[in-house]
Amino acid sequence: MSSVALAVRSKTTAGLVLIMLVGAVFVGRSLLFGFTAQSFLAIILSMIALGIFAIRPLWGVFVLILLSTNLLQFVHPNYLPSLQITSSLRFNLFDILLLAFSVLALARLRARKEWPPLGTGVASLLAVFFLVFGISLLTGLTNLGEGLPQLRSLFAYVTFFVLVSAVDTPAKLKDLVRFVLVLMFVSVALQVWEYSSGYRLTSGLSLSRYFDENVYLPIQGASVLYTWNRATLILYVGLMISLATFTQGDFGSKWSGLATVVGLLGFALALVRQWYVYLAVGFIVLLALGAVRSARSWLRLGLSVGGLVLVIVWITPMLASMGGITPLTAFATRIGEIFELQNQPSYYGRVAIIQLQWKAFLSSSLLLGYGFGPQVIISNDTGIINALVQMGILGTGAILYLVGFSLLQGFKALTMWKPGSPLQRGYLLGAIAALVGLLSAFLTAWNVFSWMQEGIVAACVVLGIIDRSYQFSMNHHVVSVGGRTHSFEQLREQ
Repeated sequence: MSSVALAVRSKTTAGLVLIMLVGAVFVGRSLLFGFTAQSFLAIILSMIALGIFAIRPLWGVFVLILLSTNLLQFVHPNYLPSLQITSSLRFNLFDILLLAFSVLALARLRARKEWPPLGTGVASLLAVFFLVFGISLLTGLTNLGEGLPQLRSLFAYVTFFVLVSAVDTPAKLKDLVRFVLVLMFVSVALQVWEYSSGYRLTSGLSLSRYFDENVYLPIQGASVLYTWNRATLILYVGLMISLATFTQGDFGSKWSGLATVVGLLGFALALVRQWYVYLAVGFIVLLALGAVRSARSWLRLGLSVGGLVLVIVWITPMLASMGGITPLTAFATRIGEIFELQNQPSYYGRVAIIQLQWKAFLSSSLLLGYGFGPQVIISNDTGIINALVQMGILGTGAILYLVGFSLLQGFKALTMWKPGSPLQRGYLLGAIAALVGLLSAFLTAWNVFSWMQEGIVAACVVLGIIDRSYQFSMNHHVVSVGGRTHSFEQLREQ
C-alpha cells in the first residue's frame, strides 16, 4: 500500500474519532442547554453521514448537492433537523454536515499533500467575507444576531473543498458528473409529470409559492401551468456539460445526446425567460472555445435540437394543463417576450427594486456596503446589486475575482495542458460555459454567488470540475527533463 493511501487511511481513522468527539460535544450541549427531539435527530443523522463521508467521500458530496436543492424543493431546510446555536442562529442539516465534512476534507487534502489550483481563490473569498463581517461588527454596522445568519449562507463555498477532496481521480470526476445528470433527469421527469397531470406535486414544506401551489401564466388568452424546474442551477450545469461532451463525441454519445435533449426540454417547459438568455450565453461560449467547430459537432447539435422538437411534439397530447396552447407555442411566446421586456409588468417591478437597492448601496459605506447589517435589502429577482448592498465593493470584487481567476485557469488548461480525452475536454468546456452563464445571471437577475445556497453549491460544482480538470490535465502533461519525458505527477512523486 502506498504512503499516500496509508496517510489517507490514518486521516480517515482520525476523522472517525472526530465524529465521536463532535457527537460528544453535541450531547454535552444538549444536556446543558436543553434537549429536543429535533436536535437529537440532527445529531444522529449527522454522525451517520459523517461516517459515510469518512469511508465514501463522494457520497457526502452527493448529499450536499441534493440538500442544497431543498430536496428538489419538496422540503425547505427550516423543516429539516437542526441545532439552535443562538437565539438568532440555527444550523440546519446542510450546515452541520458541511461544517463536519470540511474538517475531514482538509485532512484528506493534507494527507495527499495537495492544494487545489483554485483553493487559494476560494479560501481568499471566504477570508474576505469574514473580514467584511469582522470590520462591520467592530464599526457597529452589524451585530451577531443580524450578521451570523447571513454569513452562514456564504459558508456554503466550503463545499468546494469537500468536493475536490472527494474527487481525486478522473473516474470520480465522471461519477460526479453522472450524479449531476441523474439529478437533472429526475427534476425534468417531475416537470413532465406535473405538466401531464395539470398540477404541482406539492408537500407544503417548500416555503415557495412556485412549488407549493399551482401558478399559471397567461399566454394568448390561455392559462399555462408555470412549472419551474426543481433544480434549475444544476439543470443548467448539467446541460452545458452534456452539450459539450456530446459535441466532443464522448461520454457514450447516445447518453450525452439524451442528456442534452432532456436538459433542453427542462428549460423549454419551465418557461423562465431569463434562462433562455443564459442558455444563449453558454452556447456562444462553447462556440467561441471551438466546442462546436467540425461538421460532426454541428450534426450532433442539430440532432439534439431536432430530438427536443420531436420529444415536445410527442408529449404534447399529454400536456392537458396547457389549455389548448401547445408547448412550442408557449415556448415561442416566452422567447418573443424577451424582446419586449419593457412592456412586461415584472420588468418594472424589478427595475424598481434595483433602484431601491442602488440608492441603499450609495447610502452605505460603499467599501463594505451594510456589512451584513439589518439594513440589507435582498431580492431573489436582482443580481449583483444584492452583493453590493450586503458586502460592498470589497466582497463583490472578491467574488468577481474568483470567477475571473477560475476562467483563466480553465482557459489555461484548455490551451496549455490540453486534456487528453474528449471526455475531459467536454467536462472542462461545459464547466467554463456554465461558469460564464452563471456570471451573466449574477450580473443581471439571479443572486447566484452571494445569497442563494443552491446557487453557491452549483457554482462550487462548476469550480470543482474546472479545478479537477486542470489538476488531472497538468498531472498527465508530459515534459522533457534531462532528455527523458516525465509527467508532472511523476516529477512531484520524485
